[in-house]
Amino acid sequence: MDGEWEPAQIDNPLCQSAPGCGEWKRPQKRNPNYRGKWRAPQIDNPTYSGVWGPRKIPNPDYFEDKEPYKMTPIVSSNYGSV
Repeated sequence: MDGEWEPAQIDNPLCQSAPGCGEWKRPQKRNPNYRGKWRAPQIDNPTYSGVWGPRKIPNPDYFEDKEPYKMTPIVSSNYGSV
């Protein structure tokens, strides 16, 4: 009825002057072999022939309708106009 129970936040009096108390931080170890963030090396590709593009072949029957909204409506005998 009163909502979800939340515990009271009370400071620990023994932890105010003691070392090691407070916000926890992940310990870090030194790594003498670390050389920075890794990146993939760029290597030459002897078979690279440029940016890919589709082949262009002639299509004499191609038709583009610039005004498709002027198309005559399709009428079906069972369902009326679509």
